[in-house]
Amino acid sequence: MFELSNELALSFEKIGLYFFIFIITIQTLFIFWSLITSFDFCKKYWKETIAFGLKTLLVEKSKKNKFIAVASQNQKILIIDNNMENLFALKKESFIVEEVKIIKKYKYTPKTKEELKALIKNESIHLGDIDTKYITDMSYLFAGSTRKDFSGIEKWNTFFVKNMNYMFYRCENFNYDILPWDTSNVKTMEGMFRYCENFNQDISKWNTMNVRNMNGMFWDCKNFNQDISDWNVKNVEKMTKMLKGCKSFNQDLSSWDVRNVEHMYGMFYESGMEWDDSKKPRFVKE
Repeated sequence: MFELSNELALSFEKIGLYFFIFIITIQTLFIFWSLITSFDFCKKYWKETIAFGLKTLLVEKSKKNKFIAVASQNQKILIIDNNMENLFALKKESFIVEEVKIIKKYKYTPKTKEELKALIKNESIHLGDIDTKYITDMSYLFAGSTRKDFSGIEKWNTFFVKNMNYMFYRCENFNYDILPWDTSNVKTMEGMFRYCENFNQDISKWNTMNVRNMNGMFWDCKNFNQDISDWNVKNVEKMTKMLKGCKSFNQDLSSWDVRNVEHMYGMFYESGMEWDDSKKPRFVKE
């Protein structure tokens, strides 16, 4: 019995030793996990501290250099204007992972169409300095304008615009890039480029999904010959004289779905494809 008890005691000692090792291992893993978690927290706290410090530095520097730094959004430091290369060097440091983005500082933010028209009549005002985010109606905006410099117009915010009727009517000097415009909410573009004889810019990527009226949109745009075959014209109801007088235009529009168009009279009259029916849109039947 004594020897058996001794063996049992030895077994219990081994079990106790193994249990002790198990507990130590669990505690070690817990401590290690705590350190990692703490490190991540510290790293995050450190990054946020650096971001806040950099933003504060930018605000202080703006008082002298007329720059404005806006609040951090989604852990990204936004800097207005593009003249602070000396601070961008900080971006390369390993402890700063936030993306530094450059956004434009606007000088003018008109609230109404009338205010915007007053600004663009002053040719000394650069169009790129105008923030158009509040404008929903741009009809007749440049109608009859003799303005020669349209640079910066490609930066305009047109997301909320619904009406672009006759926007560049008889604007003979207009031939600037407006491909970046967001036209997804525009409902009518009647006569938008009418009599813009020199206009011939790529607008192939425009979103025309909500446009209902394209009557006379390119009427007498004699030089216009851009590919607009990818436009979504499914909801367009009016295309009367849309490309009338576009003598250079000969793009293939046969893929257009014009099943909802009610008025197409003279759509290609005196255009470069007046007699080429193979390129004209056909009603698509499901």
